[in-house]
Amino acid sequence: MRTLACIAAAAALAACGASGQTAPVDNFSDQWPSRTRPYDVVVKEWTRAGRIIRDFDTVLDLKATFMSPDWRAAYVSKRAELELMSDEARATLTADQKAADSEHYEVALFVATFRHEENELQKGERSMWRVVLADDRDNEIRPIEIERVRRPFEAIHT
Repeated sequence: MRTLACIAAAAALAACGASGQTAPVDNFSDQWPSRTRPYDVVVKEWTRAGRIIRDFDTVLDLKATFMSPDWRAAYVSKRAELELMSDEARATLTADQKAADSEHYEVALFVATFRHEENELQKGERSMWRVVLADDRDNEIRPIEIERVRRPFEAIHT
């Protein structure tokens, strides 16, 4: 099941009309990697972008990063490096990330729109948008929760 969801995250945004993106990830494994790869490389591999345009007007720009075990391991490594974590703190962060990965799929979805009324993904069934992970066989996984994060762009980007 995890394989389907991973491919779904990549394929869902590719279907949105993403251009210039890497090929869908084909190295998904639900196993924690034995070797950590550079964070910037992993982020690019697990991120897809799309744009919805209507009547020559951009309605929505979006990027989604699937937090695979590969991504989570790179995240732990990068964060531990930046924060100069002790071995104990790094082990705790690793355990937390492994636990989160085993519980659910997680996607960081960054959405930008100039139309305030269309920024309502967190409304679930009442939203004008339908948010699911979908694979090439039309299997879908609906989100358990969509959490709206209200932070300045600069903080999110950093």
